[in-house]
Amino acid sequence: MPKEIIKNSKTDFIDEFFNEADDPIIDNFGMLGYIESLIDYSLFCNHEKKSMMESINNLKESEANSLIYKLKLNQNLTDPKDQFNRMAKAGVFSSFRDQN
Repeated sequence: MPKEIIKNSKTDFIDEFFNEADDPIIDNFGMLGYIESLIDYSLFCNHEKKSMMESINNLKESEANSLIYKLKLNQNLTDPKDQFNRMAKAGVFSSFRDQN
């Protein structure tokens, strides 16, 4: 095959086509609503929350999954039991155990 026909770019047309097919834009309103509620209860500043809200309509599935993971890590927990469990996993209380 002549070298002029072969593309030297990182992705060819066929790669872009299959990447789009494997990672579609989200059209599930339940998932979008879940992301919106996570954004509302996250610990990010209002400017970051606003930019997230503006971008959720054009998210691909993989981007949405990484955003959900990021939002769950920065979630403002309201239940004291959940707050305690998160702090225990983070090792906040391990220093008290070592002193006794």
